[in-house]
Amino acid sequence: MPNASVLRRRRLLQLAAATAATLAAGAVRAQVPRPAAPPPVRPGMARLWFYRAFLPDDTEGMPQVFVNGAPAGYAEGGTSFYRDVPAGPCQISVDSYRPGLFQPDNFVVAPGQQLYVEIVSLPHFEEGGGRGGGYRRGTYYPSLVSPQTAAIMLPQMRFQGGG
Repeated sequence: MPNASVLRRRRLLQLAAATAATLAAGAVRAQVPRPAAPPPVRPGMARLWFYRAFLPDDTEGMPQVFVNGAPAGYAEGGTSFYRDVPAGPCQISVDSYRPGLFQPDNFVVAPGQQLYVEIVSLPHFEEGGGRGGGYRRGTYYPSLVSPQTAAIMLPQMRFQGGG
């Protein structure tokens, strides 16, 4: 059995190795490039930003997001994207187990305006069964959020792109 001095030296070497690995991981993470700033909103258009926060107990579904009935993208947990739309009347909906639930009324977007939409997940909307045979169905809905809230949330999301 090694003596106390040898054990102490091993622990210090293990701690040094763990510290070096942690610092190296931080250096690699710091070098990951951030996506370029999106282009300015074109004249006559408005920009809709969408994001869905990642929740550990969430469903793994990727509901499709629609703007004025046309597909705009998929709301995967922990991601964001934007779509530029013509200024004017606008309605956002999300493919969901309970379509229409909590969906916002129509609204109007002005030229150059940017709106922020969180795709909210209700992962335990419907549950049943049990003991290994259970099920759960989540449902999703869009929720307009303030620019201040979006400024906090969007940098935490993996950017999926825009257009």
